[in-house]
Amino acid sequence: MVCSPIKIRNKLIPRNKLASFDSGPHHNTDKGLALAAKPYFLYRPGAVADPSPEVVSVRLRLAKKSSLLICPSQDHRFRSSVMAFQLEQVVPWGRSFDEYASMFALSGADLDKTILGCGDGPASFNAELTVRGGRVNSADPVYRFSAGEIALRIEETCTVVLEQTRRNADEFLWQRIRSVEELGRVRMIAMRRFLQDYPRGRQEGRYVDTALPSLQFADKSFELALCSHFLFLYSGHFDGSFHLRSLRELCRVAEEVRVFPLLEFGAVKSRHLDEALSQLSLDGHQTDIVKVSYEFQRGANEMLVVH
Repeated sequence: MVCSPIKIRNKLIPRNKLASFDSGPHHNTDKGLALAAKPYFLYRPGAVADPSPEVVSVRLRLAKKSSLLICPSQDHRFRSSVMAFQLEQVVPWGRSFDEYASMFALSGADLDKTILGCGDGPASFNAELTVRGGRVNSADPVYRFSAGEIALRIEETCTVVLEQTRRNADEFLWQRIRSVEELGRVRMIAMRRFLQDYPRGRQEGRYVDTALPSLQFADKSFELALCSHFLFLYSGHFDGSFHLRSLRELCRVAEEVRVFPLLEFGAVKSRHLDEALSQLSLDGHQTDIVKVSYEFQRGANEMLVVH
């Protein structure tokens, strides 16, 4: 599949104009990421052909605009120190409203609640739920970037994402999504919806640059918090302490927390899950593991629910 140019607000944006489109404030961020599960992952140089001169020019302009981004230290413990991390190392990858509804078993009553999507990246959940009259905020450090910057990274990297997914096709169930080509179409539709909504949503405060384990929301700001494809999946990158602090933080800002999936990379149960459940119970929280109808990564069909 060849990824087509990005449209924002129904306008085709040339590659050499994307960096200046919807430029806005830039803040800090924090995450190290991996392929086809999180909305973005670490880009490895050499994975694709050398970029064209205009892309190199855009990257240089973005690098001058970018400040430091927080990412995990080499020993996988979260620290207050930061290391340089440029936009060209980020690969956006977003899911749709329908996928969120299935992953988190969202009922009509759930969708009427005030919702926080933590780690949403360029998913279209916020955009689609807002159109339906929902009340939702998305929290992700990628929101330090403008729509044009994110769109450029999608255009630059979507082909390599799909190619690497094709090489690892046996790790996925091709039922709801039947092929790598269909995966590309579904993801691009979701990300275009996000991009069309993002400038207005950021102005309205629906897209917030903040990250676990310390969110900038007041206690019980939300009735429901959702965390997709970050906690537990990245158990090899973030230790048990980070997971527990993050879960406690989600419980602080929301009355109910749902996390999906509960597997880490390699399709095995997260090494941090049992300890997290034990500690949350000691904190006085009720925890339940609930099977859901969504399964794309093989064996990933359960979510954690915390009250």
